[in-house]
Amino acid sequence: MRAASVRGVQSFAMPRFVMLLGAFVAIALMIPLFPLRAQNADRVTLNGRSIALYNLVGQLRVTGGASSVVATLTRRGRDASKLSVRTQTIDGREALVVNYPGDRITLPDARNRHTRTETRVRDDGSFGNSFSRHDQNRSSFRFNDGRRVRISDESGGLEAAVDIALQVPTGVSMRLHIAIGDIDIRNVDGEISVDAASGAIVVADAKGTITLNTGSGSASLTNVSGLIMLDTGSGEVIARNVSGEGLLIDSGSGSVTLDGCACTKVNLETGSGRLRVTDMTARVLSLDTGSGDVVLGLRNTPEDITIDSGSGSVTLTLPASFSTTFDIDTGSGGITSDFPLQLTSKSRDEMHGKIGSGAGRLKIETGSGSVRLKKAN
Repeated sequence: MRAASVRGVQSFAMPRFVMLLGAFVAIALMIPLFPLRAQNADRVTLNGRSIALYNLVGQLRVTGGASSVVATLTRRGRDASKLSVRTQTIDGREALVVNYPGDRITLPDARNRHTRTETRVRDDGSFGNSFSRHDQNRSSFRFNDGRRVRISDESGGLEAAVDIALQVPTGVSMRLHIAIGDIDIRNVDGEISVDAASGAIVVADAKGTITLNTGSGSASLTNVSGLIMLDTGSGEVIARNVSGEGLLIDSGSGSVTLDGCACTKVNLETGSGRLRVTDMTARVLSLDTGSGDVVLGLRNTPEDITIDSGSGSVTLTLPASFSTTFDIDTGSGGITSDFPLQLTSKSRDEMHGKIGSGAGRLKIETGSGSVRLKKAN
């Protein structure tokens, strides 16, 4: 383990004996040689193409286009001087770790917001995990390791936070861990993995393999391409102009809105919330909501469409050239279509057949709600 290479934005010359005395006192008291300073932003350079960041509280902004990985840290809060920073290797990555002493943290400037979360911090300062429901590498799941730390707006804890601006070059693989704080990622090209307990996530003008995991908070994706995997416990999700290999979204609770997206595979799932998809192009499409309406507007004829709604209506707006073989089952609700239907079987709540040549496959199931197939103008 080594202390981080930190450069303050401001620097002051000091006598040599003062520097030696400071070093001696730091060693004698067993405190870090590089605590975060009161008024200056501090800079840390990370080496290598695979990096990680661990910070319990604070805002994070990531921007691309840099020649090397540089983090600028600005601390705040009454007890911010008690924080320290170091770099070390964690899971084979060069990691920047902000150390918060104690097991209770009070959020600065967050009185009476009724915010509270708990996480476990391991001996090396890391916390959280890189596992999501879309990730097949279950060996990365280490959520229950380490000491328990409570973060809230309640007084009496360590009142401190660190805001970080991270500049990265193209092609860097990064794992970003924040317990509480908003995350903003822009103009980045690489492998991005975000693990957050609470906070809004914004990703814009980015490409690569992007994995976002937040326990609570909204998520916004704009002009993003590649393989995108988003897992949120609760919060609204909005994606615009997303393209590439796949878009996989899993939300425990909250509406999901997509507009102008073009992906090979699209998988949207929410336990409770409306699914609204417009101007979509996809090869394989799956929409699943436990409770909420489904609205889908397509520009093409996908190979496979599966829609499942426990409770809520389903409305599809389809191109005039749309063709499919369909199976529609609604527990309670009518079925209407602007397209001529070539039926193979029909009952009160089921309909089977094809539209056009029957080239694609469409399966719709709703426990309670109507189904409508509309022809786009």
